[in-house]
Amino acid sequence: MSLVSVVIPLFNKSSSIERTIDSILSQDYQKIEIIVVDDGSTDTSSRVVKNLKNDRVKYFYKENGGVSSARNYGVSVSKGEYVMFIDADDIMLPGAISGLMQTLHFYHARIAVGGAKLDPSGCELYVANIKRLDSRPLKSVFYDRLPLLTGCALIRKDIAESNLYDTKYTLYEDCDYYLRLYSKDKVAVYPEPVLLYQKKFSQLSKTYPTRNNSFVYNINFSHKPLWYKLSLAKVFIMSGDCSWKTIKSIKNQRMRYIIYVFCAKILIFIKSRYNLIFSKQK
Repeated sequence: MSLVSVVIPLFNKSSSIERTIDSILSQDYQKIEIIVVDDGSTDTSSRVVKNLKNDRVKYFYKENGGVSSARNYGVSVSKGEYVMFIDADDIMLPGAISGLMQTLHFYHARIAVGGAKLDPSGCELYVANIKRLDSRPLKSVFYDRLPLLTGCALIRKDIAESNLYDTKYTLYEDCDYYLRLYSKDKVAVYPEPVLLYQKKFSQLSKTYPTRNNSFVYNINFSHKPLWYKLSLAKVFIMSGDCSWKTIKSIKNQRMRYIIYVFCAKILIFIKSRYNLIFSKQK
């Protein structure tokens, strides 16, 4: 049985961190270590973690550098053969690690991904109909078949080490990370939700988001394959940050990249209309 390292970046989440850790400790897959990286918390988060007194929970403190640097630090100190990331206010659903691990081994893959449930509505997101090996994961991202959410992926450590988070970003950094991750390999898809996702802005850095540390504002379409560009365009559209300054940042790269944004918008519209018609026929 392989050791799985679960990395949790922590910044001022004293009210939720224990619940997150408990959801991991209660997994049926027991060979785990939980790496909690305290990114300069100023509340009682450290006390909450230290009071758990569990050998599988390892606490590390670092000066505040943002969520991306905290996750990278967690990977650097982890000892597992596989790595998962989860935020300090989300919940890992029962059977998540064992389900992802079985799917990963079944397809001899290096990345396995499951879906998510939205809290408190319980609405399921990105949950596949069947287990499969996805050879075109970026296309699946565009069509909402794979998530860009932290907490849904089991990643072999060597892949995680070669695909670190970009520390410039503290907003939409997970979109950048998972797009890069999915562009490198095939993805084994586990057809169950593995994460209960808290839909609210997560406070993981003292620095308030600006255009400089937002991945959306710094999207670069250059030298990317088609589905990568369309997925980037979709992230741009869905972020709602379609101000002139943001559009200009794309236009300054090359005017034709604006076309990908409009193509993505048209394809999203067609997909939504198709889903509406299909749901009415049901």
